[in-house]
Amino acid sequence: MAYSTVDDIRKLIPESDLIQLTDDDGVGVVDEAVLTEAIDQADREIDAYLGARYTVPLDPVPNLLRNLSAQMAIWHLYGRRNILSEVWESRYKNAIRLLDLIRRGEVVIGAAEDETSAPASGVRYAGNEKVLTDLSMY
Repeated sequence: MAYSTVDDIRKLIPESDLIQLTDDDGVGVVDEAVLTEAIDQADREIDAYLGARYTVPLDPVPNLLRNLSAQMAIWHLYGRRNILSEVWESRYKNAIRLLDLIRRGEVVIGAAEDETSAPASGVRYAGNEKVLTDLSMY
């Protein structure tokens, strides 16, 4: 089961960009097989990060992972065309950082084993509380 769908990707990027990134045959339409492969690639990365902490693939899919999967898939689409997109590179790097925090247990997706009251698709910060001040931001 995929974490994101073709429709999830279509919500994040214009159709014209998707055509440019997936249409290898020049027919002017989105190649959904290419999209599906990008999703699979993103999901394998997600599973690699989270497999030490969770049984993967996660089912049901938390909304957070659905979004991360779609963002990572888009980054992979740009990569297959050797196009540098600073926006999608930044989103990809942020997704990887968040996955690392989830893996380390600093961010929890879904209900923690001992906290069944947390929403299944929610996120709970589990690290030390930090207060930001003007001085700590520099």
